[in-house]
Amino acid sequence: MADGSTKPTGMRLLAHRAYEKFPELSSQPTIKVLHFATYANIQSQLRKNALLAGFTGPIGVALMADKKFPAGDVLTSRIDSTLLEKTAGDEEYTRAYFSEEENPKKAPVNLIYIDTEMLGQRVTTRCLVPPVASKPHLFLVEAFDMCIANHLSLYGTNSPQKDTAAK
Repeated sequence: MADGSTKPTGMRLLAHRAYEKFPELSSQPTIKVLHFATYANIQSQLRKNALLAGFTGPIGVALMADKKFPAGDVLTSRIDSTLLEKTAGDEEYTRAYFSEEENPKKAPVNLIYIDTEMLGQRVTTRCLVPPVASKPHLFLVEAFDMCIANHLSLYGTNSPQKDTAAK
């Protein structure tokens, strides 16, 4: 997604939330953002609609296609930062994939990768954002905010892998 697709941008929102959460950043104000990338994966929904169009035509799709998507939880996982380096270039499209366990209902999702260094620690996260039950029309900036909150909550922990869920 383009940097300017939201107001505020994801980077600006990340900086704002980091300064809110960590007052000590005022004396050490460096936040190094190595990656902040968003990928939309709506492939399963497109397949369903294409199949429906094959049987009923475009009017059938307009009348019979799902108006609501299956809801799920926002899932944030701490990942190894080398994963982002391995999937750069020609393999970048693989970052938009999800597993059956992560998205069993195959809902359209946004995958948001955040990789930052601050306070002497590097944290890299992968955040899967399906439609959320309490917010049927979730804006991308709201998805950013949830993922950023989950990302920042991992600072100060030394666990190699931690999953957090926002609802």
